[in-house]
Amino acid sequence: MAKSETESGTHSGREGVSRRSVLGGMAAIGGAVATGSALQGCTDGGDAEAPDVIVIGAGFAGCVSARDLAHRGYKVTLLEAQGRLGGRAFTSEFAGKVYEAGALMLSWKEPFMWTEVMRYGLEIEPIVGVLAPEVCYWITDGKAMSAPAEEFYEIFVPPIFKFFEDVGTVFPYPYAPLTNREAVEKLDRLSVMDRVKTLPTQQERDFADNWASAPLGRAGTDVGLASSMALTSAFGGVQASLEGASYRLKKGTSNLVEKIVEDGGFEYRLQSPVSSIDQSGTGVTVTIESGETFTASAVVLATPVNTYENIDFTPPLSPEKLTVSKGKMAGGKGAHINARLKGKMPPLLAVAPSHMPLHLLLTTDILEDSVIVDGYGPDASLFDGGDPEAVQAVIRQWIPDVEVMETVSYRWDLDPFSQGTWCGFGPGVLSKYYEALREPEGNVYFASGDSATAFRGFMEGAIESGVRVARDVHNALNSRKQDLG
Repeated sequence: MAKSETESGTHSGREGVSRRSVLGGMAAIGGAVATGSALQGCTDGGDAEAPDVIVIGAGFAGCVSARDLAHRGYKVTLLEAQGRLGGRAFTSEFAGKVYEAGALMLSWKEPFMWTEVMRYGLEIEPIVGVLAPEVCYWITDGKAMSAPAEEFYEIFVPPIFKFFEDVGTVFPYPYAPLTNREAVEKLDRLSVMDRVKTLPTQQERDFADNWASAPLGRAGTDVGLASSMALTSAFGGVQASLEGASYRLKKGTSNLVEKIVEDGGFEYRLQSPVSSIDQSGTGVTVTIESGETFTASAVVLATPVNTYENIDFTPPLSPEKLTVSKGKMAGGKGAHINARLKGKMPPLLAVAPSHMPLHLLLTTDILEDSVIVDGYGPDASLFDGGDPEAVQAVIRQWIPDVEVMETVSYRWDLDPFSQGTWCGFGPGVLSKYYEALREPEGNVYFASGDSATAFRGFMEGAIESGVRVARDVHNALNSRKQDLG
């Protein structure tokens, strides 16, 4: 498979990245890059009636918000900067199998996600490396080790319970994360690594560091302890989190996006990056980079928080939101790779301390002559995820004789419309900025998996955010209508 600069990470030493090169990277791994700009989904928007609501961003949060508002009777126009729908949910093909460049996993503990799965009758399938690995690999104190899964879990699980022993006390209500505010603020001063260091042995420290940090896509020094505990609380506790996000959509995450849009009843427009949002006049005026304007009674901004700073707001965006956006405090720069390993081998799960190039590796597909693994790390610039030799060198830290046949990766941190991977708050962000990220500003509302009530950074969180914000917009517009008589 040919690799592009965006896939392989060769932009890591440059300042910035062009939109053309990123969209080219999408195309190289099978993403459909649309060339048209007319409104789609209903009619060509030339003389169309002005929308009631403009939704900006066609990830899960934006598509769900647009659908729910359209189902309530509002005329909705969705504007998407990319040449495709889905945001950080992007399904392609790799080695003849469904490949997810972004979002992948779901668990039974995600109610909003399962509502959508049931609504559209979607099929799921297990991720064998999470649900039923046969052999596990780990790195502790710089040494590679392996054991049958049953033996591994006997030593892996106890440090996780020890690390999260107070999760139920600090976060008794997963969907109200600041209920026990004083305790949350105290923990939020610490990083995951601060608590990891309190464990007695290096192996316990390495295991806890991995499990507490890897789901947030950052090294343990960069993950807020409170944010890690909030995610474990959302899963329903330590045992449920250990059971893991073990399933995937059989036809891919993009298939769910397509179902939502087909059902939505709203217009959408691709390749329409927004340059400004102006509330100085009547309603809200949105201007895209071509200079074209759209006006509505309300706007839902459903883009990653890291991108807010690229939009000119009148009046200015709140200092809290700008601080998080400019500091890239939401989406991180984690690595996500898929690789095909030569030969037959049992389903595997591999873990490592969170600072290593890959801190999680798991089997997704078993082929006749090879297996496909899915890998995650804290920083995509640490190695070239599109280079089989570079990926092979990393995986050989666990499995010395492994041979990587081909690999694919996408650099979300270099994508100008994402500017980061999934959300993983650093120390202090949850307690200081969580509420501000969710607060409407005038007639502009904010929906994102980055500011979800629970499962921040997951598909579940993005969908919950879209549902919640659509409700808030409806309540506001309906109240205004009643006030006008």
